[in-house]
Amino acid sequence: MSATVNVNGRITPQREAVVSVFDHGFLYGEGIYETLRTYHGRPFLYDRHMRRLRNSARMIVLELPFTDADLASQIRETMAAAELDGGEAYIRVLVTRGVGELTYDPQATPTPSVIIIVKPQVDPPASAYRDGVGVAIVDIIRIPGVPVASVGAM
Repeated sequence: MSATVNVNGRITPQREAVVSVFDHGFLYGEGIYETLRTYHGRPFLYDRHMRRLRNSARMIVLELPFTDADLASQIRETMAAAELDGGEAYIRVLVTRGVGELTYDPQATPTPSVIIIVKPQVDPPASAYRDGVGVAIVDIIRIPGVPVASVGAM
């Protein structure tokens, strides 16, 4: 299922979407994201998603270059380009530190990158709601703040 992607205002099919290899989201993992879906063509709980996105940005000291209304407009434009034919949408919003020099200095990336991915929403099959789904519980313990590789060495 093909997606439509908006990279810094340029809307393209997924195969044409491009992010620079010098983007600090790629180089250092400096970025945040939020995933949402639509109901009746409108992003569900948009305000809550934006609060969470802004909180995530604060936690990594990333200035968001848009208002909630600006981002909603960009999402609508991307959804329109996706030509969902009245279907619901899966939406992922990513904001990275942006393109910059090979340095850890956040000042080297003055302009964040904003990526919006829109594709048709695919709901679980009716049987998942009717019959449930299988799950597995694993015995791997994750300790907040301790890298997974360190856990076995404890």
